[in-house]
Amino acid sequence: MCELGEKLREARERRGLSLGEAARQLALKAEVLEALEECRFERLPEPALARGYLRRYALLLGLDPGPLLALYPSA
Repeated sequence: MCELGEKLREARERRGLSLGEAARQLALKAEVLEALEECRFERLPEPALARGYLRRYALLLGLDPGPLLALYPSA
């Protein structure tokens, strides 16, 4: 697991949220959050959308999205 995914998973677990519950709160498919946590970026939509999902997920988890977005691959 990559650093980005590890930070997301740890924050989600600290909040006691399942992937399904987090996905429901964000109105996303759980597979999107799972792909972020597993760093399977090829399973995500175009980078602009994926970065938006990452930002929203970070905010839901009480994390600063800036450092996490810096970990997201640019290519």
